[in-house]
Amino acid sequence: MKRTGLLLFLLFVLLSGSGRAERIVIDRPTGAQAVLANVKKGSLVEVACNVVLPAFVWQLPEDCVIRYAGGCLHMAGIVGNRTQVESPAVRLFQVKKVSGTWNVETALPEWFGAVPAFGDAKPADCSAYIDQAILLDAPTLRFSNGNYGISRPVIIHSHDICIARGATLKALGEMNARVKDYQGKDATVHSLIYADFLQAPKREVYGLQVQPRIYGGGCLDGDYKASVGLLLNKGYRVIVRDLTFRNFNQYGFVAALSRTAAGSSVMQSCTFINDDGYYGSRATIKHHPDAKAILNNRYDCVYEDITTVNYRIAVVHEADNGKFTNVHSWLRDGFYWENSIVFDCYAPDVTLVGCEADTMQKLIMCHKNFFFASVTDCRAYKNPDVVSDELARRYPPLIVDKGDTKDSQVYLTGGDYWFEVPYRIINNMSAYDHVSIRRYNRNKVNANYDNN
Repeated sequence: MKRTGLLLFLLFVLLSGSGRAERIVIDRPTGAQAVLANVKKGSLVEVACNVVLPAFVWQLPEDCVIRYAGGCLHMAGIVGNRTQVESPAVRLFQVKKVSGTWNVETALPEWFGAVPAFGDAKPADCSAYIDQAILLDAPTLRFSNGNYGISRPVIIHSHDICIARGATLKALGEMNARVKDYQGKDATVHSLIYADFLQAPKREVYGLQVQPRIYGGGCLDGDYKASVGLLLNKGYRVIVRDLTFRNFNQYGFVAALSRTAAGSSVMQSCTFINDDGYYGSRATIKHHPDAKAILNNRYDCVYEDITTVNYRIAVVHEADNGKFTNVHSWLRDGFYWENSIVFDCYAPDVTLVGCEADTMQKLIMCHKNFFFASVTDCRAYKNPDVVSDELARRYPPLIVDKGDTKDSQVYLTGGDYWFEVPYRIINNMSAYDHVSIRRYNRNKVNANYDNN
């Protein structure tokens, strides 16, 4: 008897207790407000028609699911309560205010009205819809496909961002937003994305979110309107992976809002492109030929498999202990050859492994006394179709330019350094320097370790 009672109890739990309280289909506008206002806890609400309730604020009970079934909710506001959303990348909400708590793994701006453009069509401003999607506090904010117009910075705090392959965030103008730095002081950011991982991290060490990701195979396009592509603040081992940064006026990527703030980042498999150029006449230089790809202004950052295209200065290195592996910088426009630099170093410590200066005048430029560079298996050479020998003789290649620095040391081992014009390995060479390379004379042209 007791066993029968237990079995009946378990059957009751399986049939009723574990399921949703109710399935509601909104398939006609008439009476929809009354139905929505009386939804029970745990209900599934399928939106199958357009519902227009401009003054209604829908406050959901706990653990409901809102499912797209062909309709859209037009209302003043929606207040979640551990609410789930099941919808493809189409509009489900047209609301003025989003609040409450949500149980959403991936949030899409399309749910709130973002319509990306395709081809040559000018993208519409999607910023307001992106801000609403961020309020769902999903672990991931996803941009699925097409060109999303951005008029103000996308500001995130505890989210991953997936910019999927085929998706582009495109600046519609200069970016401006007032924020707080890690000391609580007012600051202004000018980036397409500002990732501030100081607040309320879900995976944290010493109050910093651990390994948040910004990734996906897509593109950030400044369109020569935005100053910066991606700016980070705080966060421990922030992962930036598989993205393209294009046409920003100052930097594609800035590692930190403040170089004294704690945190670090890892960048992998990213490409930086400056389409600006000199194609036969100085009059064709369009915008900012002196834009840089990367500002590494935070300690202990790591860069792996990075390509920069057509930047006179590729990387500005301003923080200690930077590690760069397989950074490939190349010019496709000879106008940038004079004083073109892969690593412009203002910090005293940098490690380079397998990096490449493809038609760049200098691999390293030192600005700091007591500078130390470990350079292993790197390469430098010149494309004669981009930079003529005449231009290269006027501005000779130089692997490491130590400038007027004192007590600096360069440890140069392995690698290939060859040009068809005379060039130098290190200028201002001292007893502190060590050079042991496999080849520095491809075409039997004299290559000197020092300019003296």
